[in-house]
Amino acid sequence: MSFAQRVLSLVLIAIVLTACGGSQGRPAATTVSSQGNGEPTAVANTPDATDIPQSAATTSEPTGTETLGPADDAVATTEATQVAPSATEADAEATEIIAPTAEPTQVVEPTTEEPAAIGAAHTGTVTDAAGKPVAQAFVYAGTEYVRTDARGKFTVKAPSGVKDLTVMAPGFKKLSQPLRGQNVGAVRLEPFVAKGVYVSGIGDDDVRSRFYQLMEDTELNAIVINVKNDDGRVFTSDVPLARESGASYEDFQLKDVVDDLHKRGIYVIGRFTTFRDPSLVDARPDLAVQTTSGKVWADAKGHKWADPYNRKVWEYFGDLGAEIAASGIDEIQFDYVRFPTEGDFDIIKFQKPSTRVNRPPTIDAFLGYMATRLRPHQVFISADTFGLTIVSDQEQGTGQNLELLAKHLDYYSPMIYPDHFGPGSFGYRIPSAYPYEVIQQSVDLAQKRLRGTGVLVRPYLSAFKDTQYGQPFGLPQFIAQKKGAEAAGSHGWIYWNAGLIYPDAMFEPE
Repeated sequence: MSFAQRVLSLVLIAIVLTACGGSQGRPAATTVSSQGNGEPTAVANTPDATDIPQSAATTSEPTGTETLGPADDAVATTEATQVAPSATEADAEATEIIAPTAEPTQVVEPTTEEPAAIGAAHTGTVTDAAGKPVAQAFVYAGTEYVRTDARGKFTVKAPSGVKDLTVMAPGFKKLSQPLRGQNVGAVRLEPFVAKGVYVSGIGDDDVRSRFYQLMEDTELNAIVINVKNDDGRVFTSDVPLARESGASYEDFQLKDVVDDLHKRGIYVIGRFTTFRDPSLVDARPDLAVQTTSGKVWADAKGHKWADPYNRKVWEYFGDLGAEIAASGIDEIQFDYVRFPTEGDFDIIKFQKPSTRVNRPPTIDAFLGYMATRLRPHQVFISADTFGLTIVSDQEQGTGQNLELLAKHLDYYSPMIYPDHFGPGSFGYRIPSAYPYEVIQQSVDLAQKRLRGTGVLVRPYLSAFKDTQYGQPFGLPQFIAQKKGAEAAGSHGWIYWNAGLIYPDAMFEPE
């Protein structure tokens, strides 16, 4: 081969190599879209803490100044140490990487003709009747929900097939409207203040008739019914453990009761007796608070308790709570959401030592868990506590701390019965002799501690005789409590009488 031919060959080879190199591009980037199902995934977990050795000195409750009440039955006045930090809720957030798109979709004003956009993001603003933004309102598209920001604004993505938007916030009526466009505009909420009474035995026709008439004739517009009773029993339930334990009534359905009450414009609060649960404990002793010898422990009144540390107990209550919430009930209120506080604590045994380090984070985490189970069902959450929980900012043997409770609640209902406060409370030697003042000061103190949380105070008031001091306590004192609560700016009230004796004259005519 001549020199010229060799040069020409080399030039041709170089051209071919250059062409091949240009075709070896990098692999195309893969676009990943990781999208959740919209269900809350955060479950609060109790932080690991060094357990304080359990002893009678750290768990038994001495005789206190707050006495037994009908809506709860324990005494808790121990001087306590500083409350442990609350449990940390672990949110698992999926990162969504989306490829660039074309021009953003133009926001259009809703019209009556425009169909709901399937899977689209809907934006708007929630205000009160005067046009003031409502912060932290819940905005639902099916079970998907978001909360409004400080300006009342929201963006919620509607799953396929969801045609309605539901908006709710403490202190307002729930509102539902059709989803007609991506720009929802302003959603105005009407105010609502619950004025209620506790009524057991709502399944009885005579009981219903009596209170239907009372609601129609007076200012009353709310009712508290038992959805999980003091004995642990519930309305007809499909939860397996409720049926296995005999806790499920088989005579009527909760949804039927709720629907009947709603037809009459009555706001329905379901009282959920929590850890005091003899039905569960009798069927499943392994879930009970036990004795050191392995038997089921009972408090000073013979009541049996489920172990607040036991996650299987939480799951059972979560299943019941979700079923109850799905009935359409307006609110679920947790009673006995605490540790037992009277009885023989020398022989008591929990899954974990019952100490002031362990108790508050456990109740905090439990309510956080229940919120994740209940919130998708468009229901408000509340709890009641001893009045002492307002007065003390430290744990009192119950595991309840007001600021920790507030993280998970919409309404707070302290049981501030005047005769349940000890001598000298609020500066009164006999508190029950000053029902107006005791209630006013209690509500005022609770609201100060809850300021900035968005939780509304709606107290329980006494409609029964003075059980501690023997003071006259009848219609004048009943009414004085209501006036004291309203003077302090409470967001409604609930009267309690275990015998359902509520004189009509207690309430203003409609």
